[in-house]
Formats: sequence, structure tokens, C-alpha cells
Amino acid sequence: MACTRGRSRRLVLPLLLALLLAACDGASSDEPAEEPTVVIETPPDDACRVLTPQDAQAGSNDTEIVDCDEEHTARTIVVDEFPAALADAAHAAGMHLHLDGARIANALAATGTDLRTMVADTGVDVLTWGATKNGAMYGEAVVLLRPELAPHARFVRKQAGQLPSKARFVAAQMLALLDGDRWLEHAEHANAMAHLLADRVRDVQGVRLAREPEANAVFVHLPHDAIAPLREWSFFWDWDEAEGLVRWMTHFATRPEDVERFVAGVEAFVGQR
Repeated sequence: MACTRGRSRRLVLPLLLALLLAACDGASSDEPAEEPTVVIETPPDDACRVLTPQDAQAGSNDTEIVDCDEEHTARTIVVDEFPAALADAAHAAGMHLHLDGARIANALAATGTDLRTMVADTGVDVLTWGATKNGAMYGEAVVLLRPELAPHARFVRKQAGQLPSKARFVAAQMLALLDGDRWLEHAEHANAMAHLLADRVRDVQGVRLAREPEANAVFVHLPHDAIAPLREWSFFWDWDEAEGLVRWMTHFATRPEDVERFVAGVEAFVGQR
């Protein structure tokens, strides 16, 4: 879970507003959650500055939040102490803490923790529960862990143009993902494919892993003159163009044979230069 710099902005609600508090209250078993099995790196000290009341007064909007992304922005996953400290700072400044959970399932699968521990127990007020990047055609759910925010949120949703006329088509996807913890199975598979990809390219000449993958993203350094030809063959995003750092993503439908085919391309465009 990587945190962006604290800022206030209007809360634009995605396609579906749903109270999934039951997912936090009842998804975990009666047994205490096991400690995460991966090493979690602490972000830089200046990753989130100290929040002030002035932050909450910035701009003309009346819904003030601090926005965090659980694993995407800084290439690492952060749990427990850091979000809790950020929540304390946000609440002291009269703000709410929003967790952008586009890949929340990948973060949970990577750490072995549960939704309550990662989200509710750290003081998060609003969670965007991601479905689009985990198997749905489209749709996210906004989980309000502070029910008193719900009355205003439903109006913001409509004002922002995020009220679908056929919400049942979004809800059907949510139900399918939640059934039997399919959403976590998808994430576990995506994470496993990222590890497979990292293992297969680590010895390719010209490829240097920036770090071991923690979720479903693989960050590698490539020779500058190899990036454009490889991307023309199979598209991916630059992460730091100056450093030749790029990001490769796996997902719920990535197959081992897809990984092997991509590795063959990397070997052709990078390893045989």
C-alpha cells in the first residue's frame, strides 16, 4: 500500500456505492490473522508530510480526504503502522482517509493479512474496493467504514455522474468475485505470474530487476534503445524514462504460456542486442 502526498480533493465516487462493512466484519475467521510473510519496506520519511488544518481548507470542495493507494504508486506495499499514523494525522486535521483499493486484493494476497487488519484497524474511513483490475468488466465499490458519511456520499455520486442506470450489472460482478473468495484467488494468481515473470527474465542479458515483485507488478531496468522496439511488440508503461525503468503487469487471466511468450520477446529484443 503506497501512499501519495497528502492532499484534499473532491471524493469522486466510482460506479457503485455499496456498504460492504460485512466484508470487514465477517470475512475473517475467528482465529487471529497470521503475521505477513513478506518483508514490508517503510516508505521515505517525506512520503506523506504532516497534515495541517490548512490542507482541509484548500480548494472549494466540502469533502476533504487524504488519498492513499495500497500498492501501486511507490512499487511497494505498506501495512499497519504507516497507514495508522497517516489516519491519525488526517483525523487531527479534520480530514478523512480514503484508500484507493484498485489492487487491494493483490496487497492482501501478497501480505497474507486480512481486510479488517489492513483497512479497518488502521483507521481508514473510506475504501474503494477494486473490481476492474481483478476480473470484472468494470465497476468499483465504495466502502464507507464510517456510516455517517453515507447520506452525503450518495448525492456526490450522482453529482459526479457515477450513478449507473443498470447497477445490477455491476452488482452481479461484485457478487461473483466475492463468492468463494474468487477475488483473492484472482489476485493470488496474478501475483504468482509476476513472480514467474521476474524469475524468467532475471538472467536475460540487459534486464535488471529493480526489486523483487511484491504483488502483480514487475519493475525492471532496460537499455534505453531496447525499450521502444519491445514496447511496439508488446505495450507497457515507462516508470522512469531517465533511468530506463519500466513496469510490467500481470493479472487474473495471465497464463504461464503468456509469460513464456513475453519472455521470448524480451530475449529477442533485449537479450540479443
